[in-house]
Order: sequence, then C-alpha cells, then structure tokens
Amino acid sequence: MMTDEDFDFLEKVYDKLRSAKITGSSVRLNSAEIKIILKNQEDLMAMFDDEDDKELC
Repeated sequence: MMTDEDFDFLEKVYDKLRSAKITGSSVRLNSAEIKIILKNQEDLMAMFDDEDDKELC
C-alpha cells in the first residue's frame, strides 16, 4: 500500500517526467526516485490502468 509520503514523492517525480516529455528534454532519476517507483510499482500500474480505462469510455 502506498503511503501519503510515497504519494507526494511520486507526484514530484511524475511532474518531473511530464515536464521533460513536454519540453522534449531528457531527465535523470536518482536512486531514491527509482526505489520509490519500484516499491510502489503495483499501485502505480493500477492507477495507470484506471486512467486508460477512463480514456476508452
């Protein structure tokens, strides 16, 4: 289960990645960011699946 602290941290990582995508620039994730992503990967995948389902409707 994702904690509030993890969610806040992941939100910052998401913003960082989204900004890089919009500007077309590259981005580096540090080890803490990667660890938190891997730790919460099941919750993240579920969130992305939910978003994909909403787009299909």
